[in-house]
Amino acid sequence: MIRTFSDFVFLIGIICLLFITQVTSTFLGIKQGSTFSNIIIFLMSTNFVLRNWKIINYNINKTVLFYFFIVLIISFNIIINYDFLDSLNFLKSWFTPALILLYFENINSNKRRILKKILLLFFILECILALYERYTTTLIFGNLEILGLTEYQDEKLENLNTIFRAQSLLGNPLTNAHLVCIMVGIILNSSLRLNYIYIYFIIGILSVLCFNARAATLSLFFVVPIFFFKIKNKLNNNQMNSLLFLFIGGLLSITYIMFNSNLGGRLVFGNKLLDESASARFQALDIFWKFYNTGNPFLGNYKVDNFKLTENGYINLMIKFGIPFAFLFILSQIFLIFSRLKIYDNKGKSIILICFFIVGFSNNNLALPDCLNMLCIWLSAFSKNV
Repeated sequence: MIRTFSDFVFLIGIICLLFITQVTSTFLGIKQGSTFSNIIIFLMSTNFVLRNWKIINYNINKTVLFYFFIVLIISFNIIINYDFLDSLNFLKSWFTPALILLYFENINSNKRRILKKILLLFFILECILALYERYTTTLIFGNLEILGLTEYQDEKLENLNTIFRAQSLLGNPLTNAHLVCIMVGIILNSSLRLNYIYIYFIIGILSVLCFNARAATLSLFFVVPIFFFKIKNKLNNNQMNSLLFLFIGGLLSITYIMFNSNLGGRLVFGNKLLDESASARFQALDIFWKFYNTGNPFLGNYKVDNFKLTENGYINLMIKFGIPFAFLFILSQIFLIFSRLKIYDNKGKSIILICFFIVGFSNNNLALPDCLNMLCIWLSAFSKNV
């Protein structure tokens, strides 16, 4: 698999990019975890783009150029109204997804095989670690404080089995759930063998249950019929019946486990439909309305001194950057994503969009580069059947 020194550096870069996260970097004693994580791939991507800009497909580049342009405008706004360091961090964080697309889409077949194998290994470890944490109600890299739990909150700890949320490799349970959904969405559209797709899907949905994320769990159940309509014309009746039997059996087994164990968590055993977490989603518009009336709707408030962030990433972007800048930024992301979905049919696009946008609207992840990064990495890796 490793044929050249470039392949070796690429392998190390991918391992750092995926496995050096907020929680694992703390565990390993790495202080600048974010920089350490993406510096190799960032430099390789930047070097590739600068050296090969003229030969990269221009039609695809128009969406990337628009995305780069909007990121630059927002970074200048941050410099003018706040400081240079904030602008530099924003620039580095949000440039990375587009750079990754341009680089990964043009890597050779050997590097693509390396990328695919490491991505699938990451997916398996992420899911297995979540299952282990949920089964043992212990956290390997994370801590209970992220969940709002401490050893002194006896009332909450009595219900730990119900409210426990695994943190796996990525820390925040909602971020974990969203990223797993993104990975599952790409896997369901990949050229992997169907039995592998089935296994990945089952462990994916089990891990999302371990993160105790309701919207993500329901979204994955919802994409199953879309997946079957997508592949029904590619299989003969016996193959389709066998796969249908496996999926229905797997989902019924998971449903049984959910209602007869603590794995169902808040989705099954929550006392109220609109608990504190769910109610926070409905407060998003109230917070936005307060920002609109008492803040600066045009320039926003990047430091968010007077407005608490909401459980909706796009509203958070409006609060931080102002409505016009946030609208352009969101639009550039949408153009960037849709430009990469042309190889999929409508059902395949629907699966990916549900896993990215619908799950993303239930939390604040869309205001952070992590999920867009992961989507770009997986789209690039599985965009060609090699």
